[in-house]
This record gives sequence, C-alpha cells and structure tokens, in this order.
Amino acid sequence: MKRLLIPIAAAGLFASCVQTETITPEVGEVQKDVRFNAVVAKKTSRAIITGTEYDKDAPTFGTYAFRNPSVTDTLPGNERYITNEEISHKEDGITHYWAPKDPTHSYKWPESGSLTFYSYSPYNFQETLKDASGQEIAPNTVPLNPEAPKPGQYGLVFRDYNVNEHQETDLMVADIVYGKTANETFGGHTGVPTLFRHKLALFGGVVLATSEDYDGNWDGVNMSTANPGNLRFKIKKVTVKNIPVVGTFTSEGITGVQPVERLAEKWELATGNNAKTADYVWYENAEGLEFGFAAAKQLHIYTMKDNPNGYKVVMPTKTNPYILAIPQEFLTASACIEIVYTIETLVEDDEDRKSWSTPSEHTKTVYLSNIHANSTFKGWGMNKLIRYRFEFSTEEIRWAPEIADGWVMEDFNVDL
Repeated sequence: MKRLLIPIAAAGLFASCVQTETITPEVGEVQKDVRFNAVVAKKTSRAIITGTEYDKDAPTFGTYAFRNPSVTDTLPGNERYITNEEISHKEDGITHYWAPKDPTHSYKWPESGSLTFYSYSPYNFQETLKDASGQEIAPNTVPLNPEAPKPGQYGLVFRDYNVNEHQETDLMVADIVYGKTANETFGGHTGVPTLFRHKLALFGGVVLATSEDYDGNWDGVNMSTANPGNLRFKIKKVTVKNIPVVGTFTSEGITGVQPVERLAEKWELATGNNAKTADYVWYENAEGLEFGFAAAKQLHIYTMKDNPNGYKVVMPTKTNPYILAIPQEFLTASACIEIVYTIETLVEDDEDRKSWSTPSEHTKTVYLSNIHANSTFKGWGMNKLIRYRFEFSTEEIRWAPEIADGWVMEDFNVDL
C-alpha cells in the first residue's frame, strides 16, 4: 500500500465497546452487492490527502449501516445491518470500486426498507505502533475502533484520541448517507456516495520576515556592500509549545424522533488525568539561519506550498513536515510559539575593517490566545491548514537635537 505520510513511532490504541448484534441480511436473486464510492470533500485548505478522489492506494475505511423498514423515512433505524466493516479497493477488470476487504463478506441491498451509512477513514492506524511488551506492530494492522453510532443519540465517537501518538493518521469522517436503497453513480463511479471530510487541524509552517531592510540591501556575500550599523537576523529555533493533544470527537448525528433535530459534530478536549500536552520543535539550527537580507527577504519554513520567487524556503526539522492537531480554541495564555533568534550588527574598527558583532540572542514567546483573540473561532478549526507570519523589527536610531538653555547672559564690570 502506498504510504501517504512519513513514518514516525507512536503508541496507544482504542478498545471497542460494541455490544449490538449484527443483523444478517437476507439474500435474494435480484439483489445487488452494496458497494461504496468514496471521495474526499473539497477542502478549505490543502491537507494530508490531496485531491477529491479517495484514491485506490488510500487506506481502507470502516463503515456501519442501519436499516429502516420504511423506504420513505430517511431516519436510521435501530437495526444494525453492517457493523464496522473494513472496506477496501477492488478491481473487476472493467472498473475499480470499494467493497468489503474480506472476500467472504458480501452485503446485499435489502428487498424492503432503506439503509443509512456512517463511515470513517482510515480503518487502521497508519503509523508503526508498539504493544505492551514494546514489540513493534506494523502499520495498517491496528484498528481505530470508534464507538458505534447510536441512532437518535449521536454518530461515531473517537474517545480520548491522542493525536500526538498518531501523526500519520489523517482522521476523516464521511457525511451520513440517509435512506439509500441501491448503489448510485457518484463522482464517475457507482456505489454508496461516501464523502469524507478531514476532522483534524493541520499546522503547516511559519514565515519569518523583517519589517524593513535593516541590512541596507546587503547581498549576503560581499562585505563591501554592507555598511556599519546594518543588522542581520538569524533564526535558531521555532517551537510550538503546550498544545493539548487528547480529545474526544463525536461525529454528526440526528435524533431518531420527530421533529428531527440535527446533532452537530464536536471536539472536546480531555480533562483531568486524561489531558496531555505536547511540544514540537518545528525548526532548529545551532548556527542560525540568516533571513531578511536582500537575497532572502522572507524565510518560509514549510514544504506544503510552491516556493515563492526570491524567498528562502527550508524544510522543517520535524520528521513530518506538518503537525496534526486536535481542533480547539485557545482561550488562555498557555499554548504558544517560541522563537529563538539572534541579531548581529556590522561594526568597523580604526582601520576601516568591517565585521559582524557577537550575536545577541533573543527569545520571543507568542501566545496563540493573543493571535486568535479577534477571530470568530479563536483557534485551530477542523480541516484548517494553519500558518503564521512573524515580522521582526527593531527601533531605528534617531537623533533629537536641542540646545540646552539657550545663550546664558554673563555681564562683567571692569574698572579702568
């Protein structure tokens, strides 16, 4: 299987709490297999899985289905028809489609009533995990096992999801598909229309810039082009700190009574002993990486955008060039971005020899609660790619001339 993300070691998994019995569908000669047609919704920003088609090399996904005896009523019934089935890509020589991974499983459309579907992706965690003994478990073998939907209460529940331990798992949940009676053509293929949406936030990078040309348009090489008093900035470290990483996601649902009430999806951060935070070193360079001079007015530390002309673009230090995060608002001065940088000044000695002064190191802490204070959603939202631009400035030396006290009159009397 094509890996979508870069490997990173992680640990932790969920236990299933499913207790409802699965209803075995009755198979008739005229019934057709339930197939799936998975696509990815157009996104508000670029994320881990790109494009709008759930590619054949994408991970397998999980699905539940509930039967309602009435064809006209789109509410999910209390009869579970499919329980957390793993759906994978198939080919029949003519087209490709999505169906149960286990070839012995074949679900038929019921002769009466309709089906409502709940789906999520991926079916298995995508990173290498470790069991209690420390033995590594290969990717794509440990199920996510969300809590099953309960019609009339809520949808899928991913309880105490630790996103820090699953930086390769691009968690998506599909829109609920109500009241279906047959496969449909959707996005050029035939099956249950399964539209996935990203449910995590994605931190994608920082841009560092100076508010003006403190270097006097120095070319970064020839000292003759620099003048005493010019400054140069070097970035040494960027750290994303104190980010809450454990939360419970409940997907969209509806009440199973009339009038129907839609239950909105939500993330809730863990509290008490379940709450955890993480720090991420986004970039680190012991010597310091220069930016802000004529040849590199801005320094872009990310890889998820085309390189803009004339700017310096570097890879993040992190193994993964992104941070998957629990969607959340930042309401207190805790989560922050810490930037360590140096400033050097060009000086000149008595023999007109130019050199850069000993670097002075500075640390700037920017709280995310301050950055997002004036936003409608005061933090990182679902399916949002977050990037920040930081502008460095220093006060220009200026002179304020005055004449002290003016002329003071002194008269002297001299006897001749």
